[in-house]
Amino acid sequence: MHSPLRKLIVASAVIAATAFTTGTAMAQRTVKVPFDFIAAGRVCTAGTYSLARNSVSNTVMLKSATGSCGMIWSIDQPASGADQTALRFDDVNGHHLLASIQYGRMTTDRLDKHAAAELAKAHREPAPGILACSE
Repeated sequence: MHSPLRKLIVASAVIAATAFTTGTAMAQRTVKVPFDFIAAGRVCTAGTYSLARNSVSNTVMLKSATGSCGMIWSIDQPASGADQTALRFDDVNGHHLLASIQYGRMTTDRLDKHAAAELAKAHREPAPGILACSE
C-alpha cells in the first residue's frame, strides 16, 4: 500500500527535476560523424551525436545517440571566425582525434594536447578537418 505522502514526495521530485532541466539554459544541436574518432582517450564510433551547451556552467556535452560515448568539457574561450557549431579533428596516422569543439562564438581549449605532443615529436603537422552541425 502506497501512502499519499510518498506519492506527493515523488511527484514533487519529478516537478523539481523538470524545472531544473528546463532552467539550466541548455541549447542542443546534432552532428553526424562519418568516422570513428578518439576523444579524451576513448574511442567513439561513427554516428549521430548531440552537442549541448550549458551557458550557466560554460560547458559543452558531446553524447552519442546510442549513449555509448559521452563527455563534458569547459567551453570558455572566445572563438575566432564565424558564429558556428563545429567539431574539429586532427588526423594522426589515420586516427581521427577530436581537437576542439566550437559552439557559437565560444570554443574549448585544445582537447588533444597529448596527441599534439606526439605529433611535435614526429615533426608532422595534423591534417585538420571540420564537421559543421545542423540546428
